[in-house]
Amino acid sequence: MSRYLNTDLYEVTMALGYLRAGMAHREAHFELFFRDLPRRRNFVVAAGVDRAVEFAQGFKLDGEDIDYLRAVPAFGSIADELWEQLEALPPPLRIYSVREGEVVFPHEPVVRIEGPLATCQLLETAIISLVHYPSVVASKAARVRFACRGKTFLEFGMRRAPMLEAALEASRVAYMVGADAVSNTECGRRFGIPVAGTMAHSWVMSFPTEREAFQSFIETFPELGILLIDTWGVEHGLSSALQVDGRLRAVRIDSGRLKEETRWVRRMLDQAGKEKVRIILSGNLDEYIIDELLREGVPVDSFGVGTEMVNSTDSPKISYIYKLVAVENGEGKLRPTIKISPGKKTWPWGKQVLRRLEDGVMAGDLIIRHDEEGYPGEPLVRLRWSRKEGWREPPRQLEENRHFCISRLNQLPPGLRDLYETRPYPVEISSRLERERRALEMLELARVNLKGERAGRR
Repeated sequence: MSRYLNTDLYEVTMALGYLRAGMAHREAHFELFFRDLPRRRNFVVAAGVDRAVEFAQGFKLDGEDIDYLRAVPAFGSIADELWEQLEALPPPLRIYSVREGEVVFPHEPVVRIEGPLATCQLLETAIISLVHYPSVVASKAARVRFACRGKTFLEFGMRRAPMLEAALEASRVAYMVGADAVSNTECGRRFGIPVAGTMAHSWVMSFPTEREAFQSFIETFPELGILLIDTWGVEHGLSSALQVDGRLRAVRIDSGRLKEETRWVRRMLDQAGKEKVRIILSGNLDEYIIDELLREGVPVDSFGVGTEMVNSTDSPKISYIYKLVAVENGEGKLRPTIKISPGKKTWPWGKQVLRRLEDGVMAGDLIIRHDEEGYPGEPLVRLRWSRKEGWREPPRQLEENRHFCISRLNQLPPGLRDLYETRPYPVEISSRLERERRALEMLELARVNLKGERAGRR
């Protein structure tokens, strides 16, 4: 599979058009960000950023890519020299981004790519895609982590993910955000993540009796000692589990009336002298169900979250966009660009985000021009790679990203951790950046009006 044909056709159309117009190699700056928070979200965890940066820095179309594109009917009139120029397009000049696992808010740049206009254009679709799904899952996982109140939570969503590659990424980012283990064994192998799992109902159903199924499992996996007790009802399952010879470490309930049955199981375990046996709950859990269970004092030790983790059905998308913020004017000088459509305005130039902390808690962000100085705060956007120098900050190991992400989530104001209410977080635009945007908007509107007057005279 070609990596760099993972793009929309119109990106190729524009790249070829830039080549024909002599604009393809003009320096352009594009930024990835979102305008509005997703529904029910107070923040977004930016994930997939390292993969996007790594993808962009390796940009190169090859002969097979060009051969395929030549055969696309819409490109039948493209001259041979343009295909040669398309294949020869270089990678970006510079790539900036926030750190993997950073907490971000509307209008804050997550990735900025600077380089030839045609190259940056061809990267648009892939950059959005590489960051979008991981950010959706990471943001959901952060909410689950808050709901669990320090109790163990396990990511069990592999079979419900859109596809295997998505499942791998979902497990990775769930662990980065705070999951204690994942069920995805390939993710465990590739990233060194702790893996967890017990048995399925099919194991129990394969044996003549539930007790025989449990006994065989305990003998085979004494280190696990976890039994799934709801195949034929929790009462029957717990009775069978208590008859097993060997150390019973935990029971898992995957269905039923979780509140009542968990309380009953805890009481029966304690009466049997099994006070140290843990209870694991799973089965279509999300942060809302977990929060309700714990608010009502249900005696649970761990949660397994699957379908809702990898699909985030209450808020399944983040409206990431990738917009041109500056482009060379043909005379070697960059000119700023903006969009002025109602509800879709953008600010010009590449930008930096400065974050203020007060007593270790996030107090507000300021978006400035990348070259502005004199403002306090921690800069979030960093140069990651340049064509001239190579890697400035290569992708980090997962454990380092996990430590950073969890520490950043711990800096969130308490109100932003609320699962039900949306709370504002102060994100301001520098006065200089706002003045420049307004000046550009007035200039663009004046040009539109002038064209309209000329057309009217004709």
